[in-house]
Amino acid sequence: LQPLKEKSADLLGKAKAWQKSAAPEGFNGDVTKPILKNLVKQCKLINEAVNSNNKTDAELKTMITKAHDIFHEIKEKCKK
Repeated sequence: LQPLKEKSADLLGKAKAWQKSAAPEGFNGDVTKPILKNLVKQCKLINEAVNSNNKTDAELKTMITKAHDIFHEIKEKCKK
């Protein structure tokens, strides 16, 4: 989990940038927006957890798995 600990701020930044961008061609922006909001929220929680150093590796693993699942939700539900 060291890469997550070192790059959690980058992960959050990229999620926020994605949220601000237009939906890619072939994706439904109206469906994508609320799911991206959830992704940004999860990435923010991860970054806060890493910075506060108050979560175990197991807890961080659960948190990043949830973010990963949200990403896949975008891939699966948002295609036109």
